[in-house]
Amino acid sequence: MKKTFGKIKLKGLAIIFTLGLLFFPNGTTTVFAAEVASGNGWTLDDAGVFTLTEDIPYVEGQPYEWAPYAEQIKEIVVAEGVTEIPAIAFSSYNGVNYSQLQKVTMSSTVKVIGLSAFADNPTLTEVYLNDGLEEVKNVAFGGAGFTEIRLPENVLWYSDVFYNCDNLVSVTIPAGSRWEGANAQFYGCDNLTYVYIEEGVDTIPFTFLNACPSLKYVWVPRSVTTIQGTPILDGACIIGYKGTVAEDYVNSPTGEYNHLVFHAIDGDEHSYGEWQTVKEATCTENGLQKRTCDICHTEQTQEITANGHVWDDGTVTQKATVDAEGIMTYTCTKCGATKTETIAKLGQEPKDQNDVSQSPKTDDYSNISLWMMLLLVSTGMMLSLNAKKKLS
Repeated sequence: MKKTFGKIKLKGLAIIFTLGLLFFPNGTTTVFAAEVASGNGWTLDDAGVFTLTEDIPYVEGQPYEWAPYAEQIKEIVVAEGVTEIPAIAFSSYNGVNYSQLQKVTMSSTVKVIGLSAFADNPTLTEVYLNDGLEEVKNVAFGGAGFTEIRLPENVLWYSDVFYNCDNLVSVTIPAGSRWEGANAQFYGCDNLTYVYIEEGVDTIPFTFLNACPSLKYVWVPRSVTTIQGTPILDGACIIGYKGTVAEDYVNSPTGEYNHLVFHAIDGDEHSYGEWQTVKEATCTENGLQKRTCDICHTEQTQEITANGHVWDDGTVTQKATVDAEGIMTYTCTKCGATKTETIAKLGQEPKDQNDVSQSPKTDDYSNISLWMMLLLVSTGMMLSLNAKKKLS
């Protein structure tokens, strides 16, 4: 009986241990978000993450199923397979308030974002739009709170998509962007300062950047061939290329009336900042520095002349001898490079006249010619003297 009880007890412990590994694999508590609510094509967990899993049709005058939970939603994730966000789906509108909504992430399959889908949510500070998006309808993100947003290429934008996004400071309009309607795309964005229009956009639509009192710089590429109406106002500086519609717009009566300024990227007048070193010069190689125009970001570069070596006083690394030259090695105090110079051989040591070892050997004929010459000279002198005596 004791043995049976022991087996039961061991089995129970094994089961508990196995469950522990499943739920606490690292010895720590693993917390799973619990589902708070769900419906046809959506779920909401207790971390405030709302997941849209199916295309939901918009029915005018009928609230969405998740509307009662709007104030609990902090993040919206659109799952793969969803192709459209319906109109006013997550808009703080008609008594529904998404007061904690901070982040929205689209899946790669989303093609259309509907009318006012995320409008009037000043707490919404992060929006991640997908490549492959095709249409964004009117006021889709009007009144959102983000300071910047990446826009995908080749999208058809309806009017007022970013209407009254007061925290937006900078935006880039990508290639292939097209417009529908009056298109006051950024109307009333009080803090919008920089607008970069990329090559591949051909039109700037009516009232595009109206009522943007902080607007300072607008980059206009060569590809823009049409500027409709009065899309850029308020004394902004238009940055473009000479001979383009951007320059024509600034010089038109509209541009003059609105105190617009033109800055040519390909012109000669730039407002350069301080030189910045890009590559340090070395003893043997030139360096490089650049400076950037504060207005259009055009860069100017110039070389920094190589410094040249600075040699020390040198060190004898091999002493000279009677038979061999020596070596003097010099080291650059800046880069550690070395060079060498030769040291002349030492002169012959003085000979000891009493040193028998220095006497010519009997078989040494190296000085015979010298002795014979001395002998001939002596003989000649003696004959000359004798001749003089006889004459006298």
